[in-house]
Amino acid sequence: MSEKNEHNDSIENSFKKHFQALIFKDEDKYFGIDISLCQDVNEEIEIKSVPKSKKYIAGIINIRGEIITVIDLARLLKYKKNNVTNSSAVIRIKTENNTDAIRADSIKDIMKIPNDSLEDASSYLGEREVQFIDHVALIENNLILFPNIQKIFDSQEVSDLD
Repeated sequence: MSEKNEHNDSIENSFKKHFQALIFKDEDKYFGIDISLCQDVNEEIEIKSVPKSKKYIAGIINIRGEIITVIDLARLLKYKKNNVTNSSAVIRIKTENNTDAIRADSIKDIMKIPNDSLEDASSYLGEREVQFIDHVALIENNLILFPNIQKIFDSQEVSDLD
C-alpha cells in the first residue's frame, strides 16, 4: 500500500514541476497555452472577417452551428502589420462562459514546460504586452510568451483598445 502512495505522490509532484503547453507561432513570436485550456485545434478552417470590428478580431468561425469569435493575439499586442490569411490555424479555448478562439500562423508542438522556467513577463516585455502576457520562458533558444487567457477574452480588459 505504501508503494502505491509513493507512486501517487511521485505522479502528483511531477505535475507540480511542469505542465504541457501548446506552442504556436504568430508573426515572429512564439506563444504557449496550457494544454488543459485548449479544446481543439483546426488548421483548415476559414476565418470570416467581420466588417467594422476591432483590429484585434481576426473574424469568426462556424463550427457545427456555433459562431465563435477569433482573436488575433499578435494584433492585440500590436506585433502584427500584415492582414490575416484564410489559411491560419485556430485554437479553440475553454473559458468560463464561452468557447473562444485564437488565431495562429502555425502550430509548432506540445511541449513539457518546467514551472521553474517561467519568469515574470514584465522583465522582458513592454507595458501593453504585460497587460495580457503573464509569463515568459526561454525554451530551446526561443522566448515563449504565455498569455493570460482570461484577460484576453475578458471584454472589459480589451474593450477600449484599438
